[in-house]
Amino acid sequence: MGHGGQGSFQPCGGQSQSWRLSQAGDLPARAKAFGLQPDTPVYVRVTGSLRDNALAVASVEQLGSPTPVRDCGLTGVVIPSTTP
Repeated sequence: MGHGGQGSFQPCGGQSQSWRLSQAGDLPARAKAFGLQPDTPVYVRVTGSLRDNALAVASVEQLGSPTPVRDCGLTGVVIPSTTP
């Protein structure tokens, strides 16, 4: 989730912690192209490294999901349908 130029990441799997993003990689550009608004959570799969409760994103593997993601509390934000 992004707010005021800052990003945070909450892992799936029942974990309640969240990490700030120390480096976002191309995540902001991908979120903007996706049409994501500030303060709107979205499912992402990223690679990166975690240090001192901060995640440095190296690459974005997936942004959005066509179906609900198992063991992930995120709901309501999915890949938009391309069919009318």
